[in-house]
Amino acid sequence: MSKEIVSRSKLIILNATDGEQLNGDFNSDILFNFTDVIKRHYNTLYLTVSIQSAEIPYSFYNVSELTNIIYYTIQDTGGLGSLYSNYTMNIAEGNYNATTFITEFNAKFLTGGHGKTATLSISSLTGKFNLKPSDDTFEILIYNTTTTAQRIIGMKNQDTTFSYNSDEGTSFIFPANLLGTQKIKIFSKSLSCDNLTSHHLASNDMIDAVSVNASPFELISYSNTNAKESHMKSTEVSQIDITLKDEYNNEIDFNGIDWSISLVITEYLYGENIIPLGSLDDIYSHKRNIVLDDIKKSKKIKIEKKDKDENAFIDKELQFLAE
Repeated sequence: MSKEIVSRSKLIILNATDGEQLNGDFNSDILFNFTDVIKRHYNTLYLTVSIQSAEIPYSFYNVSELTNIIYYTIQDTGGLGSLYSNYTMNIAEGNYNATTFITEFNAKFLTGGHGKTATLSISSLTGKFNLKPSDDTFEILIYNTTTTAQRIIGMKNQDTTFSYNSDEGTSFIFPANLLGTQKIKIFSKSLSCDNLTSHHLASNDMIDAVSVNASPFELISYSNTNAKESHMKSTEVSQIDITLKDEYNNEIDFNGIDWSISLVITEYLYGENIIPLGSLDDIYSHKRNIVLDDIKKSKKIKIEKKDKDENAFIDKELQFLAE
């Protein structure tokens, strides 16, 4: 038989509840303590991995503990230029729209401990938040580097001062962004591939990505309809680790809710080409041909052996009579 590359696949179903939680109730960094998943064989060439399906709950928030802090200072504009102490606003975690975020912001500012009031609003034309102090006796300075909600409120790369501005207030630079996580990236050190992301600008441990195709508190479903697979760096696997991150490479907080992922690891080996058989008639014919070939070979060997034995007793002087 000829030699060619053959493959064999193994289906692996993972549920977060069965693994070891490495980042607590975030439930997005899980270790599955298998003993052996794939052991390398003498003729193993390489492995591939593919996510066949995924069922992931939309239990994470668009305002989380990673994006809910606004750090600011209030400055007196009455000629003294004095600064009040710095203040930290913690927006309660949850899934917000513009209206509910504005309500939360205004309430937290009112109880900030500085005795000042201000109003956050949003433009229906530009989608930008506007912040207006209650009068022109003070200004609000929001610090960019220590604020983690920059993307949500529309800040980027610079501190911003908000003044009364003749009752107009001051708009943020960019539109508000309450979209939350749009892409779930699936990473694994044990199943590491040669895939690329713009965040790393190099190969990394990402094996696939799932688009968020559901609304908050619904189920995100993914199916590998294109049968795509990724080439693995390793040729054997024992334990399996899975880490789920957002598009900004933050580990996602699933708030203790479990997810499920089905993956397939395919082993490619250099082996013999086994010709597949069809119907029972094909199998019978194939087997009959093998038996007939064996019989023919056996008869041929016996005849050759008999001729050899008979010729051995011929007198060499009478050899010409046998020729």
